[in-house]
Amino acid sequence: MFAKKELEANKRISQQQSKAELEDQVTVKLLILGAGGSGKTTLRKQFQRLYARGFAESASRSELAGVIRFNLLEGARAIITASFDDEISGGGLTAPDSLTAAALINNLPEACTTVDDDTAKAIKTLWKDAVIQKTISNSSRFQLQECVIPFMQACQSDYPNWGGPKWIPSIDDCVRSRIRSSGIIEVDFMYDGTKFKVFDAGGQRAERRKWIHAFENVTALIFVASLTEYNEVLYEDSTKNRLQESLEVWSDVVNNHAFTSTPVLLFLNKMDLFIEKYVRKGIALNVSGCFPDAPAYTPEFPKAIEWITNQFKTRRAKSDPSLLFCHTTTAVDPAQIDVVFKDVKRITLLRSQPGMMA
Repeated sequence: MFAKKELEANKRISQQQSKAELEDQVTVKLLILGAGGSGKTTLRKQFQRLYARGFAESASRSELAGVIRFNLLEGARAIITASFDDEISGGGLTAPDSLTAAALINNLPEACTTVDDDTAKAIKTLWKDAVIQKTISNSSRFQLQECVIPFMQACQSDYPNWGGPKWIPSIDDCVRSRIRSSGIIEVDFMYDGTKFKVFDAGGQRAERRKWIHAFENVTALIFVASLTEYNEVLYEDSTKNRLQESLEVWSDVVNNHAFTSTPVLLFLNKMDLFIEKYVRKGIALNVSGCFPDAPAYTPEFPKAIEWITNQFKTRRAKSDPSLLFCHTTTAVDPAQIDVVFKDVKRITLLRSQPGMMA
């Protein structure tokens, strides 16, 4: 009797293993990599939003309210600190109301995740100060998350409907919110009858040693790099240019033996911010002095994007060029990401499951 039960249990386990192996074979696995601050986690959140009903429930969005307020206050402190650097702000805060507001923000607990009436008033006062606006316009010269500016705008114009005690963040707020990725986060979803697994690996230097564990058996690699990083420095190392770092990470990853026959999708991200920086502000590609071979500034940006793209292409030495696909993206725009993902699906199904291409 015992032997019969053991045989039946072994049969069930064997059937479950076979089913899991079959499911694994028809699952499209996408690995998202990139240096810190590239926007890859925003991209993963958009996949969650669009295809996995992420943030659809108000309860799940409420859980991020504290994170978003923390992003706002941490960013406000960074702007205040930078505003006292004459080279960034052009003179430093002098208005009595602004100095009082700055003191209030700076005296909040470092881990504060709440915004009250006085804090919101201080944010509003600072937002209207010309020195603060000048500091914000030079945000590439200090560390400021992109989410901070829209969060400050929303708080100063719409508190308590935004940021107040009963506030529930919007889906856009949740996608923009910033928590430095740690480890590898997995998102599963079905898209047009195909199962996808998306793996988002932390991009900060300390997290990259964990990447090797995610290299096995992926259908395609998505590498995210920011178009705006050509004149920015690392969070971890203020002497290192972000684009140089991104190119070095890219070279290490795409020339790894694990990816020599894997489709690679290069997402040159933050197109909206690049247009603001390069076209409207006229910040040339070699303003840092790190890229003497960059083309001279011209307000017509396609040549600039072509140059950045080629910096990545020329560093991919060991793989078939037909396996590289390049996109310019704005990860905070869900409509654009939906369009791009249709191309991702086409490419991955064509490579992994011939005959199933939509």
